[in-house]
Amino acid sequence: MNQLIACALCLFLAVDALGEDKVTIFQPKDRVVFLGDSNTYSGAWIEWIDAWQRHAHPDWELEIINVGLSSETTSGLSEPPHPFPRPDVRERLGRVLEKTKPNVVFFCYGMNDAIYHPFSQERFDTFQKGSLEAVRKIKASGARLIWLTPPPFDPQPLQRKGKLRPAGASEYSWQFVADDYDRTIARYAAWILEQKNEADIIIDCHSPLESALSEMRRKDSDFEYTNDGVHFNPEGHLVVARSVLQALGANPSLEFDAPYMKLVRQRLNLLRDAYLSDIGHMRPGIAKGLPLAEALSESTRMNAELRKMRKEKLSE
Repeated sequence: MNQLIACALCLFLAVDALGEDKVTIFQPKDRVVFLGDSNTYSGAWIEWIDAWQRHAHPDWELEIINVGLSSETTSGLSEPPHPFPRPDVRERLGRVLEKTKPNVVFFCYGMNDAIYHPFSQERFDTFQKGSLEAVRKIKASGARLIWLTPPPFDPQPLQRKGKLRPAGASEYSWQFVADDYDRTIARYAAWILEQKNEADIIIDCHSPLESALSEMRRKDSDFEYTNDGVHFNPEGHLVVARSVLQALGANPSLEFDAPYMKLVRQRLNLLRDAYLSDIGHMRPGIAKGLPLAEALSESTRMNAELRKMRKEKLSE
């Protein structure tokens, strides 16, 4: 993590010791599960939310579990050139809910669902149907639902590489994307924002990241949060984490150092890999995790170490 990101992280994560914690969606001993595609699977924005809640509620024993999956959709659609059928979260959702027993679910899809083509009403309808089926199943389980819009697609990196395709091209894919793809993603995001009766909280991740990118490009036209239009670098993940925490009412200020964040990351990845292996999924190429019981035991040890590190930091 470079110095710019580390400084930004220090400025916003955790709760102001003199302020009031206004986040009400979490409760002590909650199991908080994150579902989404590759940016959720990689999980940097979740690491910072995990670190925040540990400082905001040190005695709550919240359990954050990331079961995001790269390439996943809510629609079951795949572009023809994709090397395997994109997994559909609905295929594994019942097992996710059964195995993790969440009290809160974060749900973030859409980037892959338009399969990198120009807008199509048929694809849009399929995304809507699949999304509603999934979120209603989550709500029916009794979990509180936080539904996130997809972030923006940034065409600039692929434009520079000559990998955007105009309307009427013979083929589109994650490698050769429709040049107006973010307009499609913006429509998907706008539809999610209208579904207020389907979720406990809906959070707009598209507009804040788009605004942050525009602001940075006013200073540096070459600035990018991603080198392929989709997958964020740490600075992009930081903006997503900030947007989520602010939407939940967090009042941030405490500093997290690198060793602490490293252990937060290791614990989240340990559980992610173990749960994904235990739950099962249709995505090839995902590393096999430890047996779940072994991973949970190691997670308990890591949680104790994180509490110790926090106390030592506060006593300095």
